[in-house]
Amino acid sequence: MSTPARKFSSRTFGFGDRAIFFCQVEIQPEADDRFAKLEDAASWGSLELWAGGQNLCTHYEGTALLTSASWYLLPFFEWLAAQWDFLLHEQRPPVRFAGDNGWDSLSETNHPDDFERLRERGEAAAVENYEWSQRHCLWACRAGGLFPDVVIRRDRDAVEISWGGQQAVGAPEDFRFVSASGAVRLPPREVAAALHGVLREACATLGESLPDSARVRALAQRVEKLARPQLRETRLAILAGLGASFAQWRKRWGHLRAKLAKDYAPLAGWFSGEADDTLVISGSCEGALMFGSAAPTLRERDVFTLAEKLVEHSKTGKSSDGLAPHAASTPLESRPYQEGYRLAADWAETSRLWGRKLQPVDIEKHLAHFGVAVSDVTLGDEDIGGVAVARSGLAPLILVNTANPRNAYPSGRRFTLAHELCHLLHDRDRARNVALISGPWAPPGIEQRANAFAARLLMPDTLVDAAFAEQGTRAHAPSFDQLLTVAKQLDVSVDALAHHMANRGYISPAHRDRLLANRAQSD
Repeated sequence: MSTPARKFSSRTFGFGDRAIFFCQVEIQPEADDRFAKLEDAASWGSLELWAGGQNLCTHYEGTALLTSASWYLLPFFEWLAAQWDFLLHEQRPPVRFAGDNGWDSLSETNHPDDFERLRERGEAAAVENYEWSQRHCLWACRAGGLFPDVVIRRDRDAVEISWGGQQAVGAPEDFRFVSASGAVRLPPREVAAALHGVLREACATLGESLPDSARVRALAQRVEKLARPQLRETRLAILAGLGASFAQWRKRWGHLRAKLAKDYAPLAGWFSGEADDTLVISGSCEGALMFGSAAPTLRERDVFTLAEKLVEHSKTGKSSDGLAPHAASTPLESRPYQEGYRLAADWAETSRLWGRKLQPVDIEKHLAHFGVAVSDVTLGDEDIGGVAVARSGLAPLILVNTANPRNAYPSGRRFTLAHELCHLLHDRDRARNVALISGPWAPPGIEQRANAFAARLLMPDTLVDAAFAEQGTRAHAPSFDQLLTVAKQLDVSVDALAHHMANRGYISPAHRDRLLANRAQSD
């Protein structure tokens, strides 16, 4: 006697905008699939995932071009629901920020030889990579299927979707995805709405097929809870990332929120986001985003110190922001250094900063002219160079970390101020607010652009040429003594001048290295 065929519901549904973010699922179970678990068999279907106009699931199987990836989709739905808050709010990649996006960074740090070099830290780094991958990589839920190599994480005010061309273990030789590598930054609300729509429809479809399944009921309950207002504080804690673990994030965030309610009331709204977002934190939550750009080792004492500085600044009253008409969230290009040089030249022309006289650029006077407040702060984390803060209705603020070795010298302090000016001009989310801690854990491309901006702003070509001409030589063939004299004239460090001249094509990298070797011998 034959076993009756299983009867499962079929449905196709998609949500979002293909030009921005779109997810489409087709559930078409095979009635005679008796080898899979009941719930998995009911979820057999295909997936399309679109990011920035590209369908990341488009692939070749031999010579056939297919637009969707087919497999059991229940593990995908369960992974989305379980990792929801981390996918949409956790910013930092594991171990260190080693690339311009999540996929690039993870591919650099997720190597056995890296773990060996780290020695006693290696085992912890390997675990950190694995756990982060489970939270953010689509492959974590493939369960034997062939999905694209996609990483989803928060990147300041956006959700970043990044992907690479690596083939999954077990993929046939003639199987390959069309999209090789790339990354896009997308509005959190649009990503959350599309994925939530897919999850709700998936639960409804699987619920029709398997009304008595405890596994399907558990998924539906988890999906229903994603819109609970009570999750706001957890999501803000993940966004701020105050520490090295989720438990630390929640504990420290709780301490900060209690302190805000008691002593820092003027800042409370700046750390809470917009209340109408039930699925994701978006909008004005720069306070949490600021801490997310700091190292996971940021001390709780430093958190309170920064909060106190922000409160102190907020009590100065309304003030004119002379940078606001020129500020924007400028998309990062593929060559951050070249872009930083260009933006500096454009700003110098707009602000009429560069004069004809052979004298250092007066960056503090320049900032004061545009209403930027500058204040010192001493933090336990020496890697933090500065903090750039711009809030609607207040003067922009730059905090200079006196514990940072570079800021101990006037030349280094000037470079930090010019670096933070770039953030105030070009990294304002929605051209309104910015709160960014500059250091190794800030987005690498943004930091590189700001470094180049600072170098070009403080060392314009005309000033470099005139300074070397005064030494009786050309900038293309300086000696170390001449380089040192010009660095003092421009009030920059020898290192900064040498690297800037190499980047600008005045001298070769080899000449730069010889000059700096002479510096090392004279120290």
